[in-house]
Amino acid sequence: MKNGLEGLDAFQVALQLAEAVHALGLKGSIRDQLTRSSESVVLNIAEAHPATGQDRVRGFVIARKEASECRGALAILRVRKQIKPETYDRLWNLVDRVSAMLYRLIHPG
Repeated sequence: MKNGLEGLDAFQVALQLAEAVHALGLKGSIRDQLTRSSESVVLNIAEAHPATGQDRVRGFVIARKEASECRGALAILRVRKQIKPETYDRLWNLVDRVSAMLYRLIHPG
């Protein structure tokens, strides 16, 4: 079992999302936006993890907003038929998972 940031499930799922986005091999501005937002989920979780109090919460809130941006980009790709339905579903589920985990980190108890 991993400790610290590496042991945080939300961090691991965010890494899976960023890796899956990179593997899409998309081109153009939507690729750039989706790549940035998925990587920002990872980076904001990493930044928030050692923080305390409102700084910690703020970092997780920002990470959750970036995950929501990933949803928007995925929806655009689906409408444009630039992503296979099964790939869309897999990525959407990763975004859902990390968003739910972040919600619990923002609202513990």
